[in-house]
Amino acid sequence: MRGSHRFRLPAVPLPAVTTAVLAAGYGWLGSRLADWPGAAVGVLLGCVTSALLHLLVDRAMADRPRRRRLSRASGDGARDPRR
Repeated sequence: MRGSHRFRLPAVPLPAVTTAVLAAGYGWLGSRLADWPGAAVGVLLGCVTSALLHLLVDRAMADRPRRRRLSRASGDGARDPRR
């Protein structure tokens, strides 16, 4: 029963975290430069940057063929030691 009352955080999708961090960072930077209008522009730029980053990663991963990882000795019929 030691681990039954352990505090667990909910799972958050990585794209949501990335967008939140970029928007907050650019918003904070914008607020330092031009008060609340700068913060609004910064949040907008953070969201746009996050969207462009996700598109770039998706496009890069879509072009790569998925390859199965093989051991070095798999060509001679040897068993993979990691299994």
